[in-house]
Amino acid sequence: MSRNDDIFDFSEINLKDLGKVGGKNASLGELYNSLKNLGVNVLDGFATTANAFRQFLKEENLEERFRSDLSDFDPKDTPELQSRGIAASRAILKASLPADLRAAILVRYDRLCANFGHETELAVRSSATAEDLPEASFAGAAEAF
Repeated sequence: MSRNDDIFDFSEINLKDLGKVGGKNASLGELYNSLKNLGVNVLDGFATTANAFRQFLKEENLEERFRSDLSDFDPKDTPELQSRGIAASRAILKASLPADLRAAILVRYDRLCANFGHETELAVRSSATAEDLPEASFAGAAEAF
């Protein structure tokens, strides 16, 4: 699988892709594809997959660290959970994107800029694959940039 299989333009995704790109991304793809041809201006963009994130964790040796760090605590101990969550966030922020994933993202960004006719700003949002399930919702739990 190439890194290009881990990044999709909104025009390439819809609600059927929720498990691959998460709820927000699947919904944005659905909006883009359903409304763009009707003349409704929906901002374009692209999505990385859950697989890309899992590969990032694996390649940066974070997956095993997180499994270990999060396996032996009392889930009712909120301060401890918060402390471990902060440590996990810091580890992710210190890690580097693998070069091939970074290059694939930049290709999509350059293509998006070419479509707009100029360099553009992006909103970077989390889009969890289990974000808006009927039995559990984590919408809004992650930061946006």
